[in-house]
This record gives sequence, C-alpha cells and structure tokens, in this order.
Amino acid sequence: MVTVIAYTSCGVYVVEVWDGDRTLPVLREAETLGVGGWGLRAVAEYATRWGVRLDQRGGKTVFAEWEAS
Repeated sequence: MVTVIAYTSCGVYVVEVWDGDRTLPVLREAETLGVGGWGLRAVAEYATRWGVRLDQRGGKTVFAEWEAS
C-alpha cells in the first residue's frame, strides 16, 4: 500500500509519499535508455528540498517541497 498526501504550508507545496518498506531510497544515475532511476532523480532536480523520514510504526515517508511563488 502507498499513501500520497499533498498540501501547502507557509507558501510551500509539499508532497509526501508513504510506503511500508523501510528501505531508504537511493539517488542514482538514471538509465539513459531505460526506465530505472528517473523518479527520485526528477524529485531532486525540481524540488527545493526533499528527504526521508522513517515511520516508528513501520515504513517510510519520502517528501518533497517546492516554493509556491
């Protein structure tokens, strides 16, 4: 199961994605002709800030923030 939450806070757009896997995502080189590695690479390129929080109940939340200007 995956949960996606999007909201604004103090002039910042925030998207949070939770899943039950505690494995941390790794920012890696995208495969030029393949499909792997593009998701987190795109987030890192366009987000003002991004990161990961481990959930005490299990799983993790990957978040990204953008200025709402």
